[in-house]
Amino acid sequence: MKQELHDIAVQVTKASPGIALTGITLNHIVAIVTILYILLQAAYLIRKWIREETEWGRRLKRWASGKSTQPGDLQ
Repeated sequence: MKQELHDIAVQVTKASPGIALTGITLNHIVAIVTILYILLQAAYLIRKWIREETEWGRRLKRWASGKSTQPGDLQ
C-alpha cells in the first residue's frame, strides 16, 4: 500500500512539472483568482452604474427595450 501511494505521488508530480518548477503554490493561485474575481465584480458594477445612472445608459436601455423608435436616440 505504501509503495502504491508513493507511485501515485510520483506520477502526479510528473503530470504537473510546470507548476512545481515555477514555485507557484496554492496560496498564489488563490490570490490570483481572488484578484481576477474582484476585477470582474468591479467591471460589472461600473457597467451597471453606467446603464442605470447615466442619461446615455437610460437612452440605451429604452432603445434596447424597443420603447424608443427615433433614429437619433443614441446620439
